[in-house]
Amino acid sequence: MIDMESEGFVGETTADSNSYSTGPHRLDISSEEFNTIFAVDPSQAWYWSTEWQEKEAIAAKNLAGGRYKRFNDVKEFIEFLDSDEN
Repeated sequence: MIDMESEGFVGETTADSNSYSTGPHRLDISSEEFNTIFAVDPSQAWYWSTEWQEKEAIAAKNLAGGRYKRFNDVKEFIEFLDSDEN
């Protein structure tokens, strides 16, 4: 297991949750998530949180359902953002 404090995290732990922060970033996770997440690089732990994984699942469903738009270049993308189309 990784020693979070030696990795630069400042933490608070209760019986059912853990809260860690590095600088301006804060990560609130369950103890179960903590045991799973911190087997990976601590700087990538946010990605494995339940909240982020739920967002990843939504994005994957949108991609699989064809709910996305391709752009030929950055200019076309910016024009789309500035339009009423989005």
